Amino acid sequence: MICDELIPQIESEKQKGGLKNLENIDVFCEKGVFEIEASQKILERGKAAGLAVNFHAEELKYIGGVEMGAKIGQHCETKGLTVFYEHL
Repeated sequence: MICDELIPQIESEKQKGGLKNLENIDVFCEKGVFEIEASQKILERGKAAGLAVNFHAEELKYIGGVEMGAKIGQHCETKGLTVFYEHL
């Protein structure tokens, strides 16, 4: 629903000149919320729509969110440690 309906609606509204203050897509990547595959799909789709990517991962439990961030070329802060990826 997010990738197939909501983000395309956002793109359409932005093309019409609406949603001028909407610049980011943000996902809470955690077990039981948006897990790795869903988070990556949402963030990549948002990035393709011209939105800046922001996400939260490993705040509650390690599930591989940092590695997912590396795949999409993001910088992530986790448990007080800032990790920069080669992709940047």
